[in-house]
Amino acid sequence: MEKKKVWVQAAVDVTDIELGKEIALMAAESGAEWIEVGTPLLCRYGVHAIRELKKAVGEKARLIADYKYFHGPTLIPPAAEAGADYILMEDIFQDRFVEETLSLADQYQVGIVYSMISKKPSDYVLRGKQLVSLGVSHLFMWRSVIYEGKKYNTLEDMRKAVNVMIGVSDDDLSSALASVREGADWITFGTVLKQNDPEICRKWIDSIHKEA
Repeated sequence: MEKKKVWVQAAVDVTDIELGKEIALMAAESGAEWIEVGTPLLCRYGVHAIRELKKAVGEKARLIADYKYFHGPTLIPPAAEAGADYILMEDIFQDRFVEETLSLADQYQVGIVYSMISKKPSDYVLRGKQLVSLGVSHLFMWRSVIYEGKKYNTLEDMRKAVNVMIGVSDDDLSSALASVREGADWITFGTVLKQNDPEICRKWIDSIHKEA
């Protein structure tokens, strides 16, 4: 897969819809390519949160709905109809759910991002390869994990093992930039967005884009 420009996913992890819309628009206007409809908004407002953030950002950015759930048929139809471009799913090591989800995603023309939730480093590469063999094109993970007192660079291991898009969540800018250097295709951040400060938001996004 040809390396493309690293993109930014701005996670709107607040509980108030009006604040969420402000943050989403701020991030989109600051250059974030993806806007995440965060789990707190989805838990409180359901698909209404997707519709409202879609109205706020328009065509300035794509929307990804972070449900933190594993069952595609429950989520994909309403999320797609509400305007989500991507849906983030949790992988619970059940191939039949993955196959069902990818089939339905094709039907509704939405992208699926699979989150690697295992804390056991040896699971990452093995499961990553399995997901790719099933047709998954976007994996989402932590840059590193600590297991039994030892730190493992799971991003570098996964980057060597699979040729798909890999996203990393990181609310530390220096670590996020290191993830870019180690091969991440996109970076997700959200904590600093809660300040609703355009200058801080733009600093993060510009830094990530320049590092790429």
